Amino acid sequence: MVDPYYVKTVRAHRLQTPSLLALLLLAPPLHAESRPEEGLRTGSAHLVTVSSSPSEGLEVGIPRDSSYAKGIAFDLQGRWEQAYNAYRQAKQEFELMLRDRPSWAKMVRGWILKAEFQMDQSQRLRYPIYYRWGPPSASALYYRGAAKHNKWLAIRAFTGRSERKLRDEVIEDYQKALQQSPGYDSARIALAALYHELGQHAKARQEVSRLQFQGRMWLAVEMAYYHTAGAEPERALELLEQAVRYNSSNKRYVLRSNDFDRLRSNPRFRAIVGEP
Repeated sequence: MVDPYYVKTVRAHRLQTPSLLALLLLAPPLHAESRPEEGLRTGSAHLVTVSSSPSEGLEVGIPRDSSYAKGIAFDLQGRWEQAYNAYRQAKQEFELMLRDRPSWAKMVRGWILKAEFQMDQSQRLRYPIYYRWGPPSASALYYRGAAKHNKWLAIRAFTGRSERKLRDEVIEDYQKALQQSPGYDSARIALAALYHELGQHAKARQEVSRLQFQGRMWLAVEMAYYHTAGAEPERALELLEQAVRYNSSNKRYVLRSNDFDRLRSNPRFRAIVGEP
């Protein structure tokens, strides 16, 4: 698979937390998409890869010795219970920082949103009650895939790398959901958006051509992400405006997720959904 996501390696904060360093060193090797990786995989923990424009999320600036970084390390190992606890601790750390450093308020509020969002995704994965009894349903597969999809995007935003194993699990869950329920449009749009993220644009458009309810308002946020991933910002922003008019609670999801990181610097995006 071709992943055009461009990364660069920079020197960042040294990791001061021994438990985090141990997690990073014990984590299973990550597969490079196109070139050898540095930083987390090699154990050179003072080096991290960070995302470059235009995909800079709320993670920018989060200390690499924070509990948030611990959560990312646990996510890389699929240890959802430990990840949940790490993100909960990160939220508490950021709330103290918000109190102690009021000049950082806007940035730290964004970090709190990210910690909350990561807690939500971890919760989905650590207590999968919707498929505990019997084979998973199409909706269970979709929600599991969506939670892992969000994890994949957050890991990429924080480390600058595409985690192949997790990405493949997401694709598998979406495909299984669609095998059970071919009309599950949310799963199809999410899969198409992921194909866009991977540079497989023909496959993405092919999936969207199979939608049964294209144009329905409840799909506006999903379609906005699809067009964001496909480098169609104007269409994405139009759909975001529609989604927010349809349901103002969509603002919270858009602010917290990594789906729209490419749009965050756009003044129109901030006018639609606000700021942290």
